[in-house]
Amino acid sequence: QSYQHASLLFSEKDAQSFTLAEVCEMGSDGFTRLCAVDLPSFQPFAPLFGQGSMDVKRNQQTKDQNAVLDLQIARFLRVLSPHMLLPAAHKCFEWLLRRYQVHMHNVDSVMEAILPFHGTALFTRVILVLVLNNDHKQWHFLETAKKTRVPLDRLTLIRQCSSNKKVLAFICKMVFAAHDNKPVQPSRITHVTALYASVVAGAVASKKCQRGQTRSSRSGTGRGLIGRVRRAGQAGS
Repeated sequence: QSYQHASLLFSEKDAQSFTLAEVCEMGSDGFTRLCAVDLPSFQPFAPLFGQGSMDVKRNQQTKDQNAVLDLQIARFLRVLSPHMLLPAAHKCFEWLLRRYQVHMHNVDSVMEAILPFHGTALFTRVILVLVLNNDHKQWHFLETAKKTRVPLDRLTLIRQCSSNKKVLAFICKMVFAAHDNKPVQPSRITHVTALYASVVAGAVASKKCQRGQTRSSRSGTGRGLIGRVRRAGQAGS
C-alpha cells in the first residue's frame, strides 16, 4: 500500500476512491458510536474527529504542535484499545490513518493499542499498513507476520520478549500507561494486564530467557506492576 492511502478497511485502489471528507465522516460516525459506549472516556478526543481536523496537516505544523498532536493520539489509542475489535473503532482508525498518518508517525502508539490482540486477524491487518523503518527496530520481527499475513502467536511473542529487552520493556510500560490513564477501571485494562501476565510468565518459564531480563521482570518491575494493577482493581471495585 502507498503511505498516503494506507487503509485498514479497504484495498489501496478502493481507499484512493474516498475523499478526505468521506473518510472524515466515516471516522466521525465511528467516534459517535464509541461515545455512546463510553462518553466520559472518548469525549475529550472529539477534536481529532471534528470538522476542524480536516485542516490539520503535519507538514504545515511546528515540531511542538506535532508533539502535542502525537500525545493526544497516543492517549486516544490507549482509550480505544479495549474496543479495538469493534467496527466503530475500525472507522476511527481509518481516519487516523488518512488524516494523521499514524502508521508512519505513531507506530509505537498503534502497537500499544493492537498488541493485546496479537492472535487475531485484525492484528495482521493493522501491521500490514505500519511503516517499520529503522526508527522502530524492535518491531522488525513483525516483518515475517506481514509477509505471511498470519497473526502473531503467543510463543513467538514470548520468544521475542526473551531475546529482545525492548519488546519486554514495552509491554511492561503498557501496564503502567494503562494504569495512569485516569480514571482507572479494571474493564479498561484487563486486555493489557492479561497480555503482561501471559507473556512475562512465558518468558520467565522459557529456558531461553536471559537471567538479567528474568530478574528484572520478576523483581522491581514485576512486583511494581502487579501491585499497581491490583490497587487499580481494588479502586475500581
